[in-house]
Amino acid sequence: MSVKDKIILITGASDGIGKTVALEFAKKGAKLILLGSNGSKLSAVYDQLSGVEKDYHLSLECDLSLLNDKSAIEIEAAILEHYGRLDGIIHNAATLKKMTPLIDLETNLWEKILKVNLTSEFIITKTLLNLIVKEENGRVIFTSSNVATQPKAFWGAYAVSKFAVKGMAELFRQELENIHQIKIFNFDPGPSPTSMREIAFPNEDKETLKSLEKLIPCYEWFFSEESNTTNQHYFKFSDFKI
Repeated sequence: MSVKDKIILITGASDGIGKTVALEFAKKGAKLILLGSNGSKLSAVYDQLSGVEKDYHLSLECDLSLLNDKSAIEIEAAILEHYGRLDGIIHNAATLKKMTPLIDLETNLWEKILKVNLTSEFIITKTLLNLIVKEENGRVIFTSSNVATQPKAFWGAYAVSKFAVKGMAELFRQELENIHQIKIFNFDPGPSPTSMREIAFPNEDKETLKSLEKLIPCYEWFFSEESNTTNQHYFKFSDFKI
């Protein structure tokens, strides 16, 4: 289950799950493109990465709420210039903002959440697919949540976006897996100690949650040859015997 020498784009790489995956994958020899909106935090993660050379990895500051076709093409150009190819994408970036009834959610906030959580993933995926499908065993991994399958009051646009991402991932799977050597996965990592979860559960005892490092074998498996033969598309953390 080696990710050594695989070139992988990780969105939301400056914090939480994205940061942990980046740090652990770098130790295993992956070549990473870090994407994040906070330049200083992204630089701090970049400086912690293991790499044989300073330019082994690539860091790209990008506000996904402002992403459009032009900026996605610029990301593609940067990847082509730096590496010339791409093995996979881990769509980790997401925002919740606040817990509130839908009727109280401001329209501009609704639009921003959907842009970050849904539209940016669509734009990045469709723009970079021409690179991924050229490689053997290409991967696109979307990040899900239990509110994508079990709606919960007050989760607002975040829940709506995760419903939509689940559907979008399934459409990409149906349209691409039969004609390309690519796998499309959607992964619900379950309750994890992230800043987003603190917004939803401010009084929760973090000690009751698994460490983010527990998720690494799951992400490794998605990039493994073993995962080539699975017909399962949607995974929960509980599906893995860890």
